[in-house]
Amino acid sequence: MACSLGLPTQYAEFLATRNGGTCRQDQTIRLSNGSEVLCDCLFGLDLEPGIDFQFWQKELEGELPKDCVVIGNDPGGAVFILLKDRGIWKVMYYDHAHQLPSSDVEGSTYDCDISLHDLLTFVTDDFLAKA
Repeated sequence: MACSLGLPTQYAEFLATRNGGTCRQDQTIRLSNGSEVLCDCLFGLDLEPGIDFQFWQKELEGELPKDCVVIGNDPGGAVFILLKDRGIWKVMYYDHAHQLPSSDVEGSTYDCDISLHDLLTFVTDDFLAKA
């Protein structure tokens, strides 16, 4: 596995029961820079590359903040990550393509106003059923 951090129990259980999925598009997530974004999907495990979290973990290796796991993306291709900060996992948004006006090489990671538990409730269509 590309991620040596391990996973939060809640996300590991989500992978075991649902293995990722597409998210409803009726609710935005507010970022610490004031922008609002949508979550397109939460990645699964051992799926096609575009929806597999191990693929994205490896693809963005070297760009990602330390101690994080890539878990999903927005419709524009930016990714949601879980960042382990002082032993606590936080949902963050990583704008690696610098699409937001406030993003640049120096700073493109933002806090999200959503918990992992709430983000997992956005999933409407499981990938597990399609695997």
